[in-house]
Amino acid sequence: MAKPKPDALSLADTGIDTSLENLTAIFAELTAGVEKQIEAETDEQHAEARAKTAEALTSALTGTAGDLATVVNRRDQLVEYHGALLERAGRIRKTVAAAEVLARRYEAFGRNIASSVETYMVEAGITRIEGTIHRFAIYDKPDQLEITNADMIPAQFYNLSLRDLLVEVLQDCRSYLQGLRDRTPVSDLGVLIEQCSFVLVGAGLEPPDRELDKAKLIEALNAGQEVPGAYILRNRKRLDIK
Repeated sequence: MAKPKPDALSLADTGIDTSLENLTAIFAELTAGVEKQIEAETDEQHAEARAKTAEALTSALTGTAGDLATVVNRRDQLVEYHGALLERAGRIRKTVAAAEVLARRYEAFGRNIASSVETYMVEAGITRIEGTIHRFAIYDKPDQLEITNADMIPAQFYNLSLRDLLVEVLQDCRSYLQGLRDRTPVSDLGVLIEQCSFVLVGAGLEPPDRELDKAKLIEALNAGQEVPGAYILRNRKRLDIK
């Protein structure tokens, strides 16, 4: 049967100092052994640390018959030590979480101030506002290529090696033959499809390694050509604060 535990432990009630700092000092040897276990990098170091931890536990939990009262007290203190460590960890975690929320709030304030200044200057046609030490300046951002769907971009904007061209031809042939076989029961088509697959897989040609020619794509977009899957972001501004 478990012993009843007081609702509020105190040094006066139990004779146990539950402060983490005091308990750490009482169990200094055990603490050192556990730290070595955590920091051990080799099996030998870990075994040595475990031995020191076991020795410290033996002293704390068993002790000698002549010092039984102290040993019993140490057993209670070890439970308090374990609880104090977990309680301290929980408080630190809550503090870190609260600090992260506060930091994000300050960052949001900073971003919103900068965004408001940028909007004000752009709408007012102001490019520079100077103080005695600091200044706000609006600059043009360079145009930027945006890829929304690379699969939609036509093949003419990709640099294809002979290997890649061969893969595309074989893949197209295989797809065509598979579609034809679904409509026409010709036994020879199955053989041709298998041969295409054998060449692709056996020669390690699948899938093609296509490299997008961004310069060619940008040139076409700047010339007014509409290219599926891509466009250029233009007329953007940025605020510089110094």
